[in-house]
Amino acid sequence: MELLIVSRETYQDKAFGLGKAIGAIAEGLKQKGHSVTYITIADWGKNENTLFKRLIRIGGFISRFLGFADYVIPPLAERFLQGMRAAQMVQNERYSHVWFQDPWIVMGFLYRQMFTINAHKIVWGVSEHGLGSFTQAVLLDGLALTEQWTKLLLRIEKYILKKSAFVWGPSTSTITLLTRDMGYARAPSHWRSIGYGKPVLNLMDKDAARALLGWDDATLYVIAIGRVAPVKRFDIVIQACAVAQTKVENLQLVIIGGEIDQNLIDLARTSGLTHIPISIFTPSIDTYLAAADIYVSACEFESFGLANMEAICAELPCVIAAGGGAIEVVSSGGWLCHPDPLSMGEAIKAIATDSTIKAFWKNAAKKRSSEFKEWREVVEEYEICLSSYSKN
Repeated sequence: MELLIVSRETYQDKAFGLGKAIGAIAEGLKQKGHSVTYITIADWGKNENTLFKRLIRIGGFISRFLGFADYVIPPLAERFLQGMRAAQMVQNERYSHVWFQDPWIVMGFLYRQMFTINAHKIVWGVSEHGLGSFTQAVLLDGLALTEQWTKLLLRIEKYILKKSAFVWGPSTSTITLLTRDMGYARAPSHWRSIGYGKPVLNLMDKDAARALLGWDDATLYVIAIGRVAPVKRFDIVIQACAVAQTKVENLQLVIIGGEIDQNLIDLARTSGLTHIPISIFTPSIDTYLAAADIYVSACEFESFGLANMEAICAELPCVIAAGGGAIEVVSSGGWLCHPDPLSMGEAIKAIATDSTIKAFWKNAAKKRSSEFKEWREVVEEYEICLSSYSKN
């Protein structure tokens, strides 16, 4: 099998859930003897960036002419170009399968295929990594689509999914909500949920990890992991820590996902946090997981939640918003809460101040982590699914 995996991730994006998971699948397939190429926009050069700017100008003119808001054009142009790039690679290098990590990318691919003479037949499909449709996912991620754009993009997405040989989601919740968003009574037969494997962590002793990070032994460190985006609800995490601080004075929140914006810093101050959250980006979170006391996620719209899974495998007491694929992943391994500051803050407070409760949730995480599938099992499932489709 000659597989091309196509994504729109940046270098920094690849450090989080989607990039980690797809990277692990790609590596696993390579180890099983398949040829796998994984491209992202981090691979773009000068030519691609020049063409990207040109597409924005053209797309902006067309959208304004048709009466559509033009601020949606940059993310569409980015994906359209990545799809055209994939089509060119398919034509030049003769891949047998193409696996898109974003349905919008397929628009550029299909457009380029229309104008390619003697385009050879391939198998291609899409993974939906949001909770439901991709259109809904970008809305949750902060792109304020108009009603015009929402209707149009949902129609385009439904067309693409109909043409796909396969449509995958990382959880049952994803497929269920995608079915609803696309207006189906039940999921089409070529849709299925395939999750991810148990993270392989390199955890050191807690004291050693804290010494390495320069963390104070007297401080309670609460960590949250993920892209700094509205859907991750770091605002709720900050407010929840402020609630917990009423009983835990020396509390430090650490956000591992990149620099937080001024609005979140201001929120931390107005909420009364003694210590402004530490925000960092690192491609490796193992040391932070080893050093932390509690893990928190306030995102109720996770399609899977690989960071949640990593925290459970690190056997941390976890306080996690109950919603979406997180419920499937976490199950009984973490404290599932209503995603509001008071509920989550009280849970943090209870774990931080009661050793029995803390021990209970650490043991719950340990038990749940033993139930996750290993990566070799998951990779084999992807391999069987991909190999079941042959070129027409």
